[in-house]
Amino acid sequence: MLGVAWATLPEASLERERKGVLLVGVAAVIHGTKQYLGIPLAVGMLTRLAVLKLLKPAGVRRFFAYFGPVAVLGLLYTIIVLFANQGKRIIDNIGSVFRICVPLVLYFSIVWTSTFFAFWAFSRSRRGSTMGGYDKAVTQAFTAGSNNASIPVPP
Repeated sequence: MLGVAWATLPEASLERERKGVLLVGVAAVIHGTKQYLGIPLAVGMLTRLAVLKLLKPAGVRRFFAYFGPVAVLGLLYTIIVLFANQGKRIIDNIGSVFRICVPLVLYFSIVWTSTFFAFWAFSRSRRGSTMGGYDKAVTQAFTAGSNNASIPVPP
């Protein structure tokens, strides 16, 4: 990521971003992590424990079959709230936002593509035939490519 940022952000005004160092207060990171990751995780864990404890196996299967797809909508909602909360700052700095998106998109593209083809080629070889195929390659590629998406946006 540092190499991509260095290559795509050559201006002196973006020197801090180019070095890959963003100084964000520890309290802001802790607050953002608790708010956007901790609360949904705690509520999800409590819900799962309550469902497993209170429902019979058939009810548990029905509950998870219904709410499993809804969980993806909850994640999307969290992302929308995260960016809506920072909307004014994003709009006020739209030029910098787009310029900083360039290395992120390049990083994702490079890492996703290289991971996908490496894993897919390995899974098609004799030694990796038990590793799965296309579906596992896509899963690994998205996991590797989205590792930089955990950067919190401070409140």
